[in-house]
Amino acid sequence: MEKKYQFPKYMNKSQAAKYMGVSYNTMMDKYVPAGLGLIIVDGVVRISQEECDRFMKEHQK
Repeated sequence: MEKKYQFPKYMNKSQAAKYMGVSYNTMMDKYVPAGLGLIIVDGVVRISQEECDRFMKEHQK
């Protein structure tokens, strides 16, 4: 049986792209400029699951 990948509450950019089901480039080139919020602390970038969910719901048609 395949174990489902568990995502941390605060993900790095690659994990967040996988969580949202898009490529890294799509997330960085389209989603971030469209308002996906990044958490940046001393150069370390994280994206929360809550922020990914908010962004996707906000853009739902």
